[in-house]
Amino acid sequence: MNEKVVFRFLENGRPLPVEDLVNVEDDRGGVVLNGETSTWPRGVRFGFEGIGAFKAGLDSLRKQTPNGKHQFKVEVRNGTLSFATVNPKRIPTGSYSYKLRIADLEIENGEGRLQVKEDGAPVEVELNVRPEPRRVRPTDSIHADQLIAGIVNGNSRLDGQRIIDWLGDDAPRPKRKACLLNILAKLSTTPTEEAPLITFVREIFFADVDRIYAKVAPALLDQLRELDDDPRQPFSKDQGPLNAGHFKIRRLFAQKDQGAAQRYVFQSFRQDAQPSLQIVVAIPPDDKPGGGFYADIDIDLGNPKRDLAGFFIHLGELINEGQTDHLKLNKQLKKDMILSRHLHYSIDEVPTG
Repeated sequence: MNEKVVFRFLENGRPLPVEDLVNVEDDRGGVVLNGETSTWPRGVRFGFEGIGAFKAGLDSLRKQTPNGKHQFKVEVRNGTLSFATVNPKRIPTGSYSYKLRIADLEIENGEGRLQVKEDGAPVEVELNVRPEPRRVRPTDSIHADQLIAGIVNGNSRLDGQRIIDWLGDDAPRPKRKACLLNILAKLSTTPTEEAPLITFVREIFFADVDRIYAKVAPALLDQLRELDDDPRQPFSKDQGPLNAGHFKIRRLFAQKDQGAAQRYVFQSFRQDAQPSLQIVVAIPPDDKPGGGFYADIDIDLGNPKRDLAGFFIHLGELINEGQTDHLKLNKQLKKDMILSRHLHYSIDEVPTG
């Protein structure tokens, strides 16, 4: 029997089940919690090391494996997350340390020690997850904002729900809700409140903690090019290579046409503002005249084209992808009197105890 460590998650003493495991073998996958299907799985990092004399023994076994790496089989079963040693197949009985990280999940005892027993029985570890202390609630004013109301009450679906119902559900992470609503507010006032880019959004089908994906009208690309050509250049086309993360959207519409998806062309446009919208448009190939146009939309804390400080802020976001805190960004956006009229949510502290 291969040694196995089984992690069981608890939040406020109640089970927090892991619902699915997606492509965990590469850097694009992870785990799914709380039915969050309209976002990328949360990345997983697992560290395992021998303590004291057992470190040398484990190191010796690792050297006998391909590339000197310790390989694990990762599984989700009955809401738990398990790691079974595969190569080496067996490890010495003894004391080991573990370190488990899951994106956007604060685990109180994510680092600790465990004992591998001689009988090879699975080692079970209960991990306590700190609840998110904030809640995002849509305000009634969202229904009076015609363009935003048309999207949240329309045909768009997130995690299988209408957006307005999704916003009222406690299961989605507050950072995802804030990200979506912040971006909708920016789109409603950019480049102007009288001619906003939100009019080109047809359907939102993805909302992560740092970006949304949308199906958009082909005219959005024409409008962004016009703004780039404008002498004032409220938006400018990016000339350098795109960060690889922007191409992940391709995997979602590839389900309909894999061949065409691989031939989509991507163009990125950045707003001359701080914080600034970045819109990366996925353009169908010429032989797919009826192909859909899609967009990866996010808000950069700094604009690398605007000043040196902005460049370093943006660089930090690339290194720590997904770490922009849209709950904190809410305070900054509210300072803009026009934009604040389109921020339709409150942030409430959850009572403890």
